[in-house]
Amino acid sequence: LILQQNISDKDTLLKGLDLAKIWCKTINLNLDFTFADTQKQFSSVPVTNDVVTNGYVVNGVEIFQEAKRIGFNFIPESIVCLIYDWTKITPQPTNPAESGLAISIPTQFYGTFPNVLAQYFLHEICHYYFAFTGKPDITHLLNNRNLNPTFYDQWSSKQPYEFYLYLLSTLIKSTTPTYQFFSQAEVNKWKLKPELFAILDQ
Repeated sequence: LILQQNISDKDTLLKGLDLAKIWCKTINLNLDFTFADTQKQFSSVPVTNDVVTNGYVVNGVEIFQEAKRIGFNFIPESIVCLIYDWTKITPQPTNPAESGLAISIPTQFYGTFPNVLAQYFLHEICHYYFAFTGKPDITHLLNNRNLNPTFYDQWSSKQPYEFYLYLLSTLIKSTTPTYQFFSQAEVNKWKLKPELFAILDQ
């Protein structure tokens, strides 16, 4: 769900999300987007002891609650992404959760560049999959060479989105069940819960 607040340049937003979909299709990850508007002013909720610019970050639960309030129908793979103008919301939130389950991206982060928005979006999707699999989250690995010099040197000369797609491809493989009687194309088409596919396959 793309939850919008005071979006002035929707064209850039749509182009960025379309680009994210194109990139993800190269690793067989299909993204679907639902759009909704919100005028809710999120409250200041301290969720960290870290010092940030305004002293607070928006609690991701608030974003989920807003999605529920407007009647969004959640499925297990749902993520809510708040896109907003940080000159018109108080406080100015940052991405609320490393899990990526609730994302907030200011329009000022990507300006008029759709590819930057697409890259931010993939970054947060990586957090989501790391949280889902329970594996150590290395989405920020390229920010610190000391964490893994060999891995850093391998990817530092490439575009960040290529690194994110690599991470996603490995994470998806570890979470994608295999079936004897169903192809991946059928699984993608019917979008049933994996538990139901497993029963039918048996």
